Amino acid sequence: MKQSFLFFFFITCCIPKLLAQKIVIDINTFDKWASISKDLKISNNGKYVWYTIANSSYTYFQRKLVIQSVATNWKLELNGARNASFTDDSRKVLFIQEKDSLCLLDLDSKYAKYIPSVVDFQLFKHEGDEWLAYRKKIPETQLVLRNMKNNEEQAFTNATEYLLSKNGTSLVFKQEKLIGNDTLQTLSWVNISKGHLGVPKVIDECKEILNFRFDVSGTQLAFLKREKRNGLEDRSIWYYKIGMDQAVPLINGSSQEIDGNLQVEGLSNFSIDGERMFFTLKKKDVLRAAPKGEQVDVWNYLDVKLQSQQLIEVAPSPGSYAAVIDVRNGRIIRLQNEDEEFRMISNDRNDDWALITYKKGHEVEAYWNRLSAPQYYLESVKTGKRKQIGVPFYNISPGGKYLVGDDGQGNIFTYEPATGVIHDVTKSIPVPRGDADEDVAGKLFDRGLIFGNYWQIDDEGMVVYDKYDVWQVDPNGVNVPINLTHGYGRKHSITFRFIEDEDKIYSKNEIFTLSAFDNDSKDNGFYTITLGKMQAPKYLTMGPYVFYVPSKPFIIDGIKPFKARDAESYVVYRCSVKESPNYFWTKDFKKFYPLSHVYPERNYAWLQSELVTFTTMDGRKEQGVLYKPENFDPHKKYPVIIHYYETKSDRLNQYVAPGFSNGDINIPYFVSLGYLVFTPDIHYTIGEVGQSAYNAIVGAGEYLVRQFWVDGKKIGLSGHSFGGYQTNYVIAHSNLFAAACSDVGVIDLISLYGHLRMGTTCQEFCEMAQLRIGASLWEKNDLYIKNSPIFQAGKVTTPVLLVSNKQDKNVPFTQGVKFFTALRRLGKRAWMLQYDNEGHNIFQRKNQKDISMRIMQFFDYYLKGAPIPEWMAAGVPARKKGTNPGLEYGISAP
Repeated sequence: MKQSFLFFFFITCCIPKLLAQKIVIDINTFDKWASISKDLKISNNGKYVWYTIANSSYTYFQRKLVIQSVATNWKLELNGARNASFTDDSRKVLFIQEKDSLCLLDLDSKYAKYIPSVVDFQLFKHEGDEWLAYRKKIPETQLVLRNMKNNEEQAFTNATEYLLSKNGTSLVFKQEKLIGNDTLQTLSWVNISKGHLGVPKVIDECKEILNFRFDVSGTQLAFLKREKRNGLEDRSIWYYKIGMDQAVPLINGSSQEIDGNLQVEGLSNFSIDGERMFFTLKKKDVLRAAPKGEQVDVWNYLDVKLQSQQLIEVAPSPGSYAAVIDVRNGRIIRLQNEDEEFRMISNDRNDDWALITYKKGHEVEAYWNRLSAPQYYLESVKTGKRKQIGVPFYNISPGGKYLVGDDGQGNIFTYEPATGVIHDVTKSIPVPRGDADEDVAGKLFDRGLIFGNYWQIDDEGMVVYDKYDVWQVDPNGVNVPINLTHGYGRKHSITFRFIEDEDKIYSKNEIFTLSAFDNDSKDNGFYTITLGKMQAPKYLTMGPYVFYVPSKPFIIDGIKPFKARDAESYVVYRCSVKESPNYFWTKDFKKFYPLSHVYPERNYAWLQSELVTFTTMDGRKEQGVLYKPENFDPHKKYPVIIHYYETKSDRLNQYVAPGFSNGDINIPYFVSLGYLVFTPDIHYTIGEVGQSAYNAIVGAGEYLVRQFWVDGKKIGLSGHSFGGYQTNYVIAHSNLFAAACSDVGVIDLISLYGHLRMGTTCQEFCEMAQLRIGASLWEKNDLYIKNSPIFQAGKVTTPVLLVSNKQDKNVPFTQGVKFFTALRRLGKRAWMLQYDNEGHNIFQRKNQKDISMRIMQFFDYYLKGAPIPEWMAAGVPARKKGTNPGLEYGISAP
């Protein structure tokens, strides 16, 4: 008789006596997990903050808005409130409450006023006065502007859209009215001066107006008109300047300077000097593809007919090109052509240059095919003239004297537009080739130097980072670079980075706060340096937390500290593996005062982490992170899952919220269920990617087997993508492990080598990138065979759950099929999951839930002795797809 899955799950997982009545995490927990948002704002005086609290199941209106004082106990929590904004003088906070009421809360008196039926609002400042602009929807659509100083208001009826200039001097708004069966749109201009609004002036009328753009001064406006000409859409750009009677056309479909196969697509922005308008062109008559549906196929090694056979029995993108028009004389310059990428080299002071990257072929072939190598051009957006350059330049100095770029190998160069001279500004920094620690063939000699995007006054110096320290270099490449952190980072294995906003202009003797990450202990914190002083960085705080680690943005998830505009008042984001992210207030980065108190894990069986050093099978020392229950019992035998992808030890203190799998296993979920999870670092030898993974993963397994608290016969493996490949390799070369889950992993490098992925072959991926072979298939075919697990499928003894999706654009579906069919023929215990309309990761919620359940059931069966679920014991016939998932228990194991 079948037992329900839920009954078994409850019986086997609650374990109340071991967890001191704490709740075990299950899949129903995930949608209830509260967390703080990352959109905190601090008032200009530094005395108040707002942020939101939500969980993944909340709708937009169910989130909780929190407004609070940083120095007192005052706090206001509002369910459903949103879109908060402090006034410039920090005396009020405004927000939308109860779906459509605008609340104006006085932060001194705590008195609130409400304006009903508000769609949206914004605050802006002009000539010392702060203004509120908001749109109402009842009794009719209205745009209202209120002077916050004297509370005078002016309303504009039927205003469907509006735009304010950044300096607050001008307003334009669009109104609609019905004339017969046609809608007429009117665009009006309003001057704002000395605390008062001018009389609206109609500057244009037509059927459809869109994409308004002011210039920096707020005296010029460009917008699009969309009309039908000869049955086809035609977009034209129109222009208005203060003093003109009406807007005038700049460009239309018949403009002679535009290619006849192109048409106006959209507006970008005015140039900083207001003399030019950037816009985009697109090809005409382009169609777009439509999406498809979804469901899941379950492949079972016991199926008499393959799932694919059962299924048979039961059943151009637009081109876009940058262009610019001189608003003074109407001259149009097409800045970008076919096979080119366009990127402005600009800041808020300069926008005269663009980088053009011409790609005749695909750049991934550039290492062997010189015709595919990108060609770089520096283009003047004023004249359209180009100059070919050998290095791509992406940044410009505040004074406009220098452009900055790099060669892709950690060497940084500057270019002087005035002279055409290129300087190698980092050649004398004593950092060796290979210092970036990139162990892929294409990056073995990377020095790891990075432009910091900070400049000294008058463009006299610029900031560069190496792997550890901060340098000031001369943009002319003449003066010797200065190590601003005096080598302290490299000496102590600490990586320093500025936390101030980029593009900051600094002066001598200025004090900077630095983010610090200890690469050995994984602690994170803050130091300071004083520019111009020959001394080591000054310690502020370090600890087993994650605050902000800008040197590892894709590995560690922190947030840059928030600073008040007018005060030395900061809010930091802090978490640890044991504690959810929360906000803390500080004035000195030494003492931190809690603001938020969101700790859902305190009610659940949670985890702790430990940094472990183990020995690989080839005798090297590696680090790994051991995740274990908070009430870990060293006298108990635990099952273990080893989970990996490149290196993960830097995540020692990273908080991970419970959640569904989208490829990787969720560590808190499995630890709460009674597993240990170990994440070993893996470093690689070129040409030996499989063996390198084997050495680290099996070395980690051997380390775990020797621990008294590990059940050495109940160790499993789990890897996604590249980690899936490593899983495949290890189980084809070791019988140490009791179960393995390989999610979208490669099995055959030879077939992958010629596979088309996103328009190009995987040759570069195999040779120079992650698979690290270092040679072509015909140069060293023995390495492709050696590193392909498919050739050792007969040696597999570990039961394996494969995941491979037909829509995967990274790893072809055929890779999973090859492994599954080989194992099936060999009589090996193998299952494969394929999710319709899913790719390299699982994104649909229902599919995330399904795969999380199946991975849990698979490991529970092999590592905990749980009953076997139906989908593993008997399979899911294709005719039952979508109706019977096979998640119940009660069928005997084969």
